Amino acid sequence: MRYQHFFILLISLVFISCHPRDDSPRLARAGNLSLSDLNNLYSLHTHLVKPALGDWLDVHEEKGQSFDDYINYKAVCPSANQNKIYIQLIGEFDSIDNSIIKTVADYINAFYGLKVVLLDAISDSIIPDNSRRMNEYAEQLLTKYILYDILLPVIPKDAIVLNAITSKDLYPDEDWNFVFGQAALKKRVGVSSLYRYKYDNPDSVAYALYLRRLMRTATHELGHMFSLKHCIEYKCLMNGSNSLSEADTKPLWLCPNCLAKISWCTQYDILERYDNLIEFFGELGFVEESKFLKESKKVISNQK
Repeated sequence: MRYQHFFILLISLVFISCHPRDDSPRLARAGNLSLSDLNNLYSLHTHLVKPALGDWLDVHEEKGQSFDDYINYKAVCPSANQNKIYIQLIGEFDSIDNSIIKTVADYINAFYGLKVVLLDAISDSIIPDNSRRMNEYAEQLLTKYILYDILLPVIPKDAIVLNAITSKDLYPDEDWNFVFGQAALKKRVGVSSLYRYKYDNPDSVAYALYLRRLMRTATHELGHMFSLKHCIEYKCLMNGSNSLSEADTKPLWLCPNCLAKISWCTQYDILERYDNLIEFFGELGFVEESKFLKESKKVISNQK
């Protein structure tokens, strides 16, 4: 058994697409977020501690990514002609799944400030036998086939990214047990699965957990698709996770460094972003997130 089989890996294959962008001068303000704002926001965020045995940073050596690194990376960012996030459903989804996915699509819009287009589901029967397998639990679909044979040929011209959500489990190759998601960023396509999050007839607590997990995965993977690397300094949405239990400890918000990157990339006004997310979390009853973002907005507002 290969080493990877001991861990549940949340991975993305990060390939960088080069969209030209005027990044001179580098940073005075990013999406109305100033350097002074960033310095004040750091006080609200928690440094990562030494990883436990088997955690992502215990297993993977990562160098991190500064803001300047991100700019020099020539990040994948929206443009006038490519500015929509498309979501393609693959498989069979019940009423609970559809409710979760619709809420997640609305959340992505509030999180990134970009229009989200939710496409009708297509059957996974289009995936051939040589790109699917049975593991000890259920049938799995090969991510590479979905990325390159299903999504890539049909990516819309106005899409900055086309992301699939499958109802079945995923695997990237025969050496892995499974993955939550995978992205091929040169081509701006990605795929994730809700299989590991799904509950049958969930009560309100289980429904909220299911929703929170898919919200986290969707925005994390899209962060990679906008060229963000894993965060290694603070508790942050962009932390890597080796297991579902580790992922559940990660917040839904971005640390100041990752927030600066996304604000620069999308040019999403920071106060508008806070207002949209605070309203969204308030409607869901996500008290911790709503409180944290209100505190963050207060720090920013006091500087304006």
